[in-house]
Amino acid sequence: MGHWIKDLTTEQYQLIYEEPVYAKNLYLDQAPYGHDEYRREVTDRQIELMQKRGIWVRPGQGDAG
Repeated sequence: MGHWIKDLTTEQYQLIYEEPVYAKNLYLDQAPYGHDEYRREVTDRQIELMQKRGIWVRPGQGDAG
């Protein structure tokens, strides 16, 4: 896996962030998560959300076209 995120265009970013991806004010009423908890509670959920929206495709499930 490379660092492909740097290669996205402005138009691609617009599609990704058309709707909110991350929770607003996540730590307003709680202490910040630790690494494992953050991955489980934030990162994994956001990956799943982006997959449902068709923004991010699981490896091996994309169009090899």
